[in-house]
Amino acid sequence: MIFATNLARRFSGAVLQTLFIVSLAGTAAGLGWSSLRVVDFGYPWLYEALSIEHHIEHWGARNRYRPGFETTTRQEHLAIFSAITTAVHHQGEGLDTIRYRDHRGNGHPFLRTPERVHLQSVARVIDGFYRAVYLAVAILVISAIILRRSGTPVPRLSRILVGAFLLTAIVTLLVIGIGPTKVFYTAHHWIFPAGEQWYFTYQESLMTTLMKAPDLFGGIAVLLAAAMLCYFGLLLVAARFWSPPNPGGAGKPPDELAPAVITSTTPGCASPNQ
Repeated sequence: MIFATNLARRFSGAVLQTLFIVSLAGTAAGLGWSSLRVVDFGYPWLYEALSIEHHIEHWGARNRYRPGFETTTRQEHLAIFSAITTAVHHQGEGLDTIRYRDHRGNGHPFLRTPERVHLQSVARVIDGFYRAVYLAVAILVISAIILRRSGTPVPRLSRILVGAFLLTAIVTLLVIGIGPTKVFYTAHHWIFPAGEQWYFTYQESLMTTLMKAPDLFGGIAVLLAAAMLCYFGLLLVAARFWSPPNPGGAGKPPDELAPAVITSTTPGCASPNQ
């Protein structure tokens, strides 16, 4: 009976620690995303690192639907990217107002209808992401409080690293087994509505040209991973300070606690240990 009780206690503690770490990771992802959003996901820096200006000069002149974008300036490129970022974080509002001017001063809509439809879907995905982050924050707070009150220690970094390594290895093997290309296309079919165009060539899309896709997405992924790791580490350190492991023996099974020694204080009565 004692063995079963201890086993159940250890299992519940492991589940609680897992919820804590998963919600911590979700919270860190939300903080990392929100931080990058403030700086337009590093686009001004990646613009230089990826030579996007030369890319626009080359492919802008070859666009089939929008003329003259190759003559626009760096400041216009940064402003358009910032406008797109703002719009997809506000349910797609403002996408149809993004414009640019060619070398003659003529104004043109930057986005075509398929691009606007796709970015509105991206906006819905971002809304869903933030809802998941809010849920993660709630679970993190609740699990941290339960960890502290029950005396269950915050998982050690070594255990977290082992778990992350195993999870990464499993996901990598699955992707290799299924096929990276198939995984990529299947994920897009799951995320975006059926029949929606989400793949755009440089010749048909100024949006794709402006972002030098997929190169820009790789750079943003690196920045996001770095930001997420920083926030994860800071939150984990804060949690360990706030919830010290097993304070005063709290959370231990009764049979693991030291037996109390009863000493009589009644005059004339000898202590059992005497």
